[in-house]
Amino acid sequence: FIFYFLASVLLSVLLVLKAGRRWNKYFKSRRPLFTGGLIGGLFTYVLFWTFLYGMVHVY
Repeated sequence: FIFYFLASVLLSVLLVLKAGRRWNKYFKSRRPLFTGGLIGGLFTYVLFWTFLYGMVHVY
């Protein structure tokens, strides 16, 4: 899970840097930028790795 959280934080930081000082032009606040897709992405991450782990150990 550490890789997922590090990648999520890195993506958020890169989006803030790309938006620059005009971040409020693109986002209503900074909170959704950092936490917006965190839970939904976490479910996808767990589902993918569970599937991959099962495929490797079955075959």
